[in-house]
Amino acid sequence: MKNIIIVGPSRAGKTTLAKQLSDKLNYFVISLDKLVATFQAAYPQLDIRLNWNRNTTTENIAPFIGHFLGLFSSGDGIKYELNLRAHNVKDNAFVLEGGYFDFEKITSILQEYGVNELKDRFILIGLVQGQKTVDEYVSDFKKYDTEDDWTYNLSEDELRDYVTRDAIPFNRAMTDHLTKYGFTVYDTSSERERVFDKIVEDNPRLERLPESLRTEMAARVANLDLTDTVLVHGDLTGENILVDEDGSPVIIDCADACLAPWWYELAPLVFELFHCRKDLLRLFVDTDSETFVERVLDAVCVHDFGANMLLDLAEREKVPCFSHLAEVRDFLLGRVCG
Repeated sequence: MKNIIIVGPSRAGKTTLAKQLSDKLNYFVISLDKLVATFQAAYPQLDIRLNWNRNTTTENIAPFIGHFLGLFSSGDGIKYELNLRAHNVKDNAFVLEGGYFDFEKITSILQEYGVNELKDRFILIGLVQGQKTVDEYVSDFKKYDTEDDWTYNLSEDELRDYVTRDAIPFNRAMTDHLTKYGFTVYDTSSERERVFDKIVEDNPRLERLPESLRTEMAARVANLDLTDTVLVHGDLTGENILVDEDGSPVIIDCADACLAPWWYELAPLVFELFHCRKDLLRLFVDTDSETFVERVLDAVCVHDFGANMLLDLAEREKVPCFSHLAEVRDFLLGRVCG
């Protein structure tokens, strides 16, 4: 799975969005502010500090970020006598959020790990507040600041000076910087919750698939009737179906249960539980093969983890990732009928 990088200025909502994506995707969150604070405590001589000189901190921590992202996003080759493939943990994905990113330095280091474009390995999300006035900034600071925020004890005049001199120019510069390096930039000046809902529901997993396949999956979903729903488990994999002493199946882990069409369950059953094995599929199919395969295609297009299932299938079968739904259809028909 692609790791996610969320970048933006203070109070744009980076931490809030990271937590929402974590809840949705089961990614773990890494706070760049906490990493900076760690360097500040452990290695004060490096001049990597919070609430100090932003440019110096950004410049000094860039080599660490570059090598960190390179080591944790590459599963091929040897680096500094470390076998990256042997130490790669499948699906061990994270959201890194913060504001101290010097991407010119970071990208040059990532090239050492075979990462030529950030977007090739990461889902890139930029948050800015480019439409707020000085008054709106000051009002939000006074409304939402807590004792943990460094601006908490500033007077109104000091807040206005900070916003005029730093916050507004930095947001403008950040927008240009993020666009240059391939980020999708969202403005959270207003209706922040609605913006976050859109980002979360866009399902970043799909970005790992070829654009042609993503387009076809979205078009298929748009034409489906999703109104007739039932309560489904959502994750019927081998890890969640146990067998007790008398041979009865026991289903565990209902964290992904939701209301969906009954055929939603076909995707994890076929791709994750059966691993598309011919013998299991032929025992399971109780209708004509073509109708069954079309329902499986519906399910994998709708399912939250459908993109992962298709990618995992290609990896297991040692074939290139599917570019079109017709290729998936032909593969499944070959397993059911061939």
